[in-house]
Amino acid sequence: MPKPETQEHLRRYEVSYEVPCTHKVTVGVWAYSAEQVANIAQEEYDRGTIGDNIVLLPLLDDRYITAPGYNVTFRIAPVADFIVQDGARLIQQRVKAFRACEALVMTYRIASAGKCSLSQEDLDEAHRLALAAMPEA
Repeated sequence: MPKPETQEHLRRYEVSYEVPCTHKVTVGVWAYSAEQVANIAQEEYDRGTIGDNIVLLPLLDDRYITAPGYNVTFRIAPVADFIVQDGARLIQQRVKAFRACEALVMTYRIASAGKCSLSQEDLDEAHRLALAAMPEA
């Protein structure tokens, strides 16, 4: 990968690929009947929230199973700017949120183990990561 300080001489390209696969999602559902489960699952799927891992609908499995023997083909196109689609933006936000939570938990874990005191710098770093994870207003 080129170093960030040399980026001014680089051109931007988008690389796309498609992979034939099955998206397997399994959730747990608290309900009174199989019919109610089907209705709940359909409603959550239609809203796009079926995999949100909430207490009454825990996410048990979420994976992509690639078709066997598939060779990936990349489509490359020069672009003026990188435009991040909503789905990718959501993934980026969740990764940032995880990092913020991880930093906060690790900071408190180290401090509570008596290995060090909780410093303002540690809190500031966890706070910075949390702010970066917040959706843009």
